Amino acid sequence: MKKITIVFLAVFLGTVAAFATTPKKMSPNEKLRTEIEKILEHATFPTEEEIATARVEFVVNDQGEIVVLRVESSNNALKDFIKKELNYKLVVAFAKENLSFKKYAIPVKVIKKN
Repeated sequence: MKKITIVFLAVFLGTVAAFATTPKKMSPNEKLRTEIEKILEHATFPTEEEIATARVEFVVNDQGEIVVLRVESSNNALKDFIKKELNYKLVVAFAKENLSFKKYAIPVKVIKKN
């Protein structure tokens, strides 16, 4: 009986470990969002505000580049910053997924680091 319990426990733990390590697949939109986040993460935006927000509308052209269509924000400096940082940046997600010429809109929040 002791051997059966040990075998059952080993099979159970092996199954749990397999399910725990199975990565969740990201949708093409999530991959694109992650890439945009990485692009903006390393950029420096000087602001006096603690938090600045914007809504960015864009498409991905047939070369896999982001083309910013519109940035909605009350902060004009943030609008210019986002356009400069995102416009015509290459996205790797495009190579694996068909993202071209679909219109996207994402919120962007810039938080001032102390």
